[in-house]
Amino acid sequence: SLLEDGGKVAFCGQSANSVNDASRRLPGCEHRGFVCDIRSEQQVSEMIDAIVAEFGTIDVLVNNAAINKRGRFSDVDYEDIRDVVAINLLGHILVTKVALPNISPGGRLINISSVAGARYLDQCLAYCVAKAGLDCFTRGLAVEVAERRITANAIAPWYTDTPLTNAFLSAKDRVARIEE
Repeated sequence: SLLEDGGKVAFCGQSANSVNDASRRLPGCEHRGFVCDIRSEQQVSEMIDAIVAEFGTIDVLVNNAAINKRGRFSDVDYEDIRDVVAINLLGHILVTKVALPNISPGGRLINISSVAGARYLDQCLAYCVAKAGLDCFTRGLAVEVAERRITANAIAPWYTDTPLTNAFLSAKDRVARIEE
């Protein structure tokens, strides 16, 4: 793995708790965590500047921030829809835009998307729209960065056991619908 080969890791989270939790899972490797709201251009710029100052160029950028606000579209507040799109799509675009000048030739851009970008998931319309946009962004970006030998890819997992999906996956009726 990259960590076993001496890779250095920088990452961010929305809170000090999330950053500290992630740090505890990275013993024995050089890493630095940042509290950063990826909706804020200033915070993202400061974070990328600090990463470059400490580690040099960026070889691999993984965008994996995600939130979801479940509910029928007509019942979800617009502010919740805006937050889902701002973090799941626009935040990834912002981090990529700010980081891109510092990504080394031959580098890798990886966006964590979802099968929700290609198919509707019940009560997740804003999430699906954001992930579809992320997939399109990734395809277009791949063309634009190819001349620098940078690859851009999206990974689109199905439901994965994370804090974002715990409550949903614990409801047996929902799991039965997924398995259909």
